[in-house]
Amino acid sequence: MKMTQNSPDSGLPAATQARARRYSLPLYLGIAIAMALILSLYYLIKHTAFAFVDIGSDTFFQFYPFQVAEVRQLRALHELTWSFNIGLGAYMGSDFDPIQLLAVLFPGSWQLVIRLPLYLLKLLLAGAFFQAFLRRAGFERQISVIGGLGYAFCSFAIVNGQWGENGFALVQFAAMLCFLEGFLLDRSRWNAVGAGITVWLG
Repeated sequence: MKMTQNSPDSGLPAATQARARRYSLPLYLGIAIAMALILSLYYLIKHTAFAFVDIGSDTFFQFYPFQVAEVRQLRALHELTWSFNIGLGAYMGSDFDPIQLLAVLFPGSWQLVIRLPLYLLKLLLAGAFFQAFLRRAGFERQISVIGGLGYAFCSFAIVNGQWGENGFALVQFAAMLCFLEGFLLDRSRWNAVGAGITVWLG
């Protein structure tokens, strides 16, 4: 794989290279959204809710009633707390997925409906951060877009990153790489803050 330093645009002014970096994100998003819509066609055409079965030992934690119970309790108590709706009880802070917790904004009857868009949002964010990391690391636009797509739609993301905390780890890892690479490049305090927030969320 050729790096940007050895690519045809390596001799271009910094402003031109920065503009090329900006263009790579819309290109990634356009392709990724098209892929996500294709993967979602079955659910959209059949008017079927997106759901899945986790065959691991934590099946019950990904079960729809748990999700509804979590939403109701968070809305009622306005805090992360203990819940005895899941077996012997568990601290909900252990399931702190910022994207999953967006479900709190919607009523219980919407919980199945919003699974698919929030899951796709998770995939798009993960790929976008990874694409940005590759671009900052010096890879050409085409390589960074392919890398972002490969990361967003890899087997881990599709199989194991659906509605559990593992799904946010996919986003978190890519965001950490992106922010740290940005900080190493220009010592930007915003990248340092972004890396800190990412660690805190994890």
